[in-house]
Parts: sequence; C-alpha cells; structure tokens
Amino acid sequence: MKRVAIVLGAVAVVTIAHLTTPRSYFLLHSAFQHLYYLPIILGAVFFGWAGGILTAACTAMCYAPHIHHWQDTNPDYVLNQYAELGSFFLVGLATGLLADRERRRARQLEQKSSELERANMDLEDSFERAKRADRLAAVGQLAAGLAHEIRHPLASIEGAVNVLANPDSPDELQTEFRGIIKKECRRLGGLLTELLDFARPREPRFRRLDVAASVEDAVRLARSTLATSNINIETSLAEHLPAVECDDEQIKQLLLNLLMNAAQAMPDGGRIVVSVAPEGRSLALIVADDGPGIPEEMRTRIFDPFFTTRESGTGLGLAVVQRIVSQHGGRIDVKQNGAQGARFIVRIPIRNGRRE
Repeated sequence: MKRVAIVLGAVAVVTIAHLTTPRSYFLLHSAFQHLYYLPIILGAVFFGWAGGILTAACTAMCYAPHIHHWQDTNPDYVLNQYAELGSFFLVGLATGLLADRERRRARQLEQKSSELERANMDLEDSFERAKRADRLAAVGQLAAGLAHEIRHPLASIEGAVNVLANPDSPDELQTEFRGIIKKECRRLGGLLTELLDFARPREPRFRRLDVAASVEDAVRLARSTLATSNINIETSLAEHLPAVECDDEQIKQLLLNLLMNAAQAMPDGGRIVVSVAPEGRSLALIVADDGPGIPEEMRTRIFDPFFTTRESGTGLGLAVVQRIVSQHGGRIDVKQNGAQGARFIVRIPIRNGRRE
C-alpha cells in the first residue's frame, strides 16, 4: 500500500501542476508531460508489467483533459500528444517486463542461496560426524595401544610376585625378581607420564627466545642421559640465528624426544647431528642420524600414537613431537639421511603472532 500511495501521489502532483499551469507556458507543460514517466517507471518497478500498464492508464486519463483543451485550436499538437500517450504504455510495459525478469533472477538466486546454505549445513553436519568418528577411532586406538603396552609389564610383575610368594625361592632369585618389579613399575610410570603429556597437552607460552640456547640445553641433557651409550651428538648452528617466538620448554622437549628416538634407533651406537638454520620466515631444526633409517611405507605412520617398531618403545614420543610442532604453526618432514639413517626436519615460524 505504501508503494501504491507513492505512485498515485506522484501522478497526482504532476497532474495538479500540469492542470493549474496556464496553457501558454508550453515549456512547463512539456516538462510536466515528461515527468509523468517517473510514476510510470515506479509503478512498473514496484508491480511489474501489470503495474506499469495500470499506472500508464491512470496517467493517460489524468493527461487527457489537457489534450482535450487543444482539440479545436491545434489538431497537430493533439495527434502528437496522443502518440505520447502510447509511449506511456510502451515505457510501462517494457520497464515492467525488465523488472519482472530481475525479480525472477533474484528469486532464483535466493533459491540457489538457500540450496547452497542447506548443502553447507549438511556438509558441516557430515564433517562433524566424521570428526566424531575420527575422535572415537582415536580413542579406540589409544585404548588398544595402552592395553597392549600395560599387558607386558603387568605379566612380568605378576610372575615376579608369584616367585617372591614362594618362601623356598633362593635369595638371589628373589633379589632378581624384586629388581624386575621395580623396573616394570618404572616402565609403567614412564608410560603413564608420556600418555598424560600426550592426552593433556598444555598450551604453549610464546616468548621471543634464542633457540640456540634451547638446542644446547636439550643436547646437553641428551648427552648426560646417553653417557653410557656409544652415541656421539654433534651440533651445527648457523651464525646470527634470529630470535623465535616459541615455547622454550616445548622446544627442548621436542628436540629431546627426537634425539632419544634417534639414539634408540642405534642400539650399537652411532652419530647424531643437530642443525639449526633460518629458512625464509621459518627456522629449520634438523636431527639426522646414521641408523637403519625409516622405510618409506612407515613414514606416514610414525607420528601415530603407540606406533612403534621397538619392543620397549611406547610410540608416544613422536606423537608428542608432532603435536608441539602443530601448536607452533609449523610442520615436520621425515627423509632419508644419505645412504642410511633418518632425517627429521622441523620448521617453525620465526614470528608466531601469539607472543605473550
């Protein structure tokens, strides 16, 4: 109704101005005549071709008295004005058809938009279901791996307890099995510690740090832990390393896990080289060993929780490494180190944007 009032009001204003102007003012009458096109266009835009035709008819009736005044004195002018009335209808029809076409396109776009929105919602629902399925699968894998890792220490402890429960067992045997119980308890404690580190990761505390110092601390700790092993750890740090926005403790844990993983892959001893160098906007930390290497078909699985090729391994060390790298917005790659050995390349952004 508001639009109808606007159209009729425009027709009325032009008509009143037209009829109250003396006939001798031909220029004004010509201007009013062309102003009639405005309500015709508005009616067509608002209500389509039918609205354009009806507005043109209303305008023609309002304009007809002016034409009638000139019927006897200027027949040529009258014919010209009747032709102008025909233009009213043509403009109303053409504008209305164009407006109808645009409305149809708008409805089609709205329909397509609604369909896309529904499809997007369905896709989001499917994605959420897939994520829930992945989480359930991960929980199942975690539980299966934990059960597998706990079974062997428990079996050893149970056997040792049975031996200790026999009062006739020699003292040497009892001492040996007490040592087994302590060893397996330490193993279970270490497993639970690694599991908690993996299952309840703390958020990194980003600070602008000298990574070279963190590397040296991690290497020093690894050397003291592997003092009795025939493992030689070397470092190769580029000069003028930039300060990196990272978590110092997590970077040390990452490097220590990679160093211990490399050392465990070389039970007979070997050489580990830790290299650090800038690469564009990232810093590359490389841990390379000359052990047996990692088969290509296993490289996509080594970061899975509880995946390990060693009987005494928990399979959580590299999973924790990948989590730390992900929290720092970086990535980790595994490659062959020359003829043999493995090469872990960690790239973390120099500027993380989340520094405390």
